[in-house]
Amino acid sequence: MAQDNVRNLTGQEGGKLIGSGVNYSGDWIAIQFTQDSQIHHYTGNIDESSASFSGLNVPAGFTLFGRCFELQLSSGSAILYNNS
Repeated sequence: MAQDNVRNLTGQEGGKLIGSGVNYSGDWIAIQFTQDSQIHHYTGNIDESSASFSGLNVPAGFTLFGRCFELQLSSGSAILYNNS
């Protein structure tokens, strides 16, 4: 199992390059932002009870680790790395 997690985090399960304006649904293990971006909508396993990803500006090169099930960007682009 640990070996599978390392493979997922190194991108061996593939991924999807996305742009802004579309709501993407899936099961991803990490998001790497390829341009300065703004998050419009996020659904995943990171607790947003004290702050929200909505409207958050993210710099190019930043990687967000954790399960993500839905993502929409207001601007920018990112690579969504497949969970399996």
